[in-house]
Amino acid sequence: ALCVLFCGCASSNAHQRALCADLTSCHQLGAVVVIGDTGPAVQLLQQAQAGATRFEQHFGVPAPTVAIVTGGVVSAQLEQDIQSAGIQAILPWISAQDQKKLLEASIRKQVLAQTSGLSVEQREAMVQQALQSAGEQTSASLSQADNVQRGALTHELGHVWFKTVFEAAGQVLPIPGEQFGSGAPDWLDEVAAVLLENETLRQSRREALLQIGASQLYPLEQYLSMPHPSFAAARALAARLGASEDAGNRAIVLTEEEAAQFLSASEAGDPTVFYTQTQAFIDFVSTYTSNARVFADIADTMAGGVTFAEWLDGQSTLPRSLPGLTDAWQAWLDARAKQRS
Repeated sequence: ALCVLFCGCASSNAHQRALCADLTSCHQLGAVVVIGDTGPAVQLLQQAQAGATRFEQHFGVPAPTVAIVTGGVVSAQLEQDIQSAGIQAILPWISAQDQKKLLEASIRKQVLAQTSGLSVEQREAMVQQALQSAGEQTSASLSQADNVQRGALTHELGHVWFKTVFEAAGQVLPIPGEQFGSGAPDWLDEVAAVLLENETLRQSRREALLQIGASQLYPLEQYLSMPHPSFAAARALAARLGASEDAGNRAIVLTEEEAAQFLSASEAGDPTVFYTQTQAFIDFVSTYTSNARVFADIADTMAGGVTFAEWLDGQSTLPRSLPGLTDAWQAWLDARAKQRS
């Protein structure tokens, strides 16, 4: 079992021995391993397996073995230990339980900072009151938030799995330089992630298309060649946070203010439009082909050095040129708008 392999591969490491005590912090289902607290492990395993099933449906290969590390932090040592067990794909993850802990810590810090003149008992009472109020405000939307998080987990796994599969064995996709996700064009990398989302996120993206309107989308040829709108902002954020050799990988939780600053720093445009357009492009392509693995075909071909335009010219289900594809795309958008009006 992968958990046994992981916990036994470097038993001389004190950190790993503590983490793997009685294997209670290592949980496995199929090719998915969750390392961390037992609480969220079962749900995360089930959600990840649902994503793995969708990945194989769309890309024709089993999802690579992945280690999901709760708490959002994968130290350099832990990353090395995981890789020593033969697990190459790693995803640091902030579970719902982790989010609750972070929220509570943030509320506590804020209340204590504002009540420094009161007694310890008074301050603690105010902390508990604030925590109770926050819990009441969030309980009504808990189910929806849980569904969104399920979709977000498989979305992020889609990025991890796509990068692992299509950059394996020295394959190099034909866009040089740094990319937001894998070495693939950013639109294709995002397609791989959106394909794995659950129905909650898919429907929210389709509704978003109706709200913003087709005129707010990127011109199709721009969409198919542009960097992810958040690429520059993500690099700037990473630079602000800094890094060290032992920092490893980690998930980042932003406050509402920090999230707003991040979005405003996305110079290439609104990232939410990019996600909305990605779901729309998936739906558009699906109207022309019954091939559930069409995006795998595109990725495989482009990994061999063929451009998307050249791929279009060599297939027969979609228009065979970028101008023709653009015309069909606009007609599809117009038809969708009329159906909803």
